[in-house]
Amino acid sequence: MEDFLRDLLQRVSGKSRSATAEVEKRLQELKEKLDQDKNGIPDKLKELSEKAAQAAEAAKVKVEEASRLLKERLGKRDSQA
Repeated sequence: MEDFLRDLLQRVSGKSRSATAEVEKRLQELKEKLDQDKNGIPDKLKELSEKAAQAAEAAKVKVEEASRLLKERLGKRDSQA
């Protein structure tokens, strides 16, 4: 009985190591697929970050323009009063 359990434990342990190695291999393949330029940052994440920066810059420009227009209007009101 003891030999049976020892053999069973060895087989389970071997399968576990094999499965772990396969998962690690697939994870590495996925990382490589997501990071085509090999800079350590997944390309889609980099792309999203760049788009967010562009959107933030566009919003900043719009806010500055709205602020300028508001100041102009307020200035005209002060001069008309």
